[in-house]
Amino acid sequence: MLQVGKRSAVYTGIALGSVNGIMYCTYAVAFYYGAWRVSTDIYTGGQVLQVFVAALIGGFSLGQVRQSTAITALVGVCLARSLCGFNEFA
Repeated sequence: MLQVGKRSAVYTGIALGSVNGIMYCTYAVAFYYGAWRVSTDIYTGGQVLQVFVAALIGGFSLGQVRQSTAITALVGVCLARSLCGFNEFA
């Protein structure tokens, strides 16, 4: 039992570390590219930050979509079963 807990902790740590590493590398690339665009006078610093924050908020919002669609799908299935009179326990 203890070995399973240790293995689970190691896998969870690797998964979380990988996700955070990818996230921080993405931030670094975004700021590097934004700094390059500012240095070539294509964007201003404010425009780069606007795009970065908009992408960040959009990513967080997309991360929440799965939860709400799963709940909506579950409610839809329950509603369809009740409207059709389907009861698998009867």
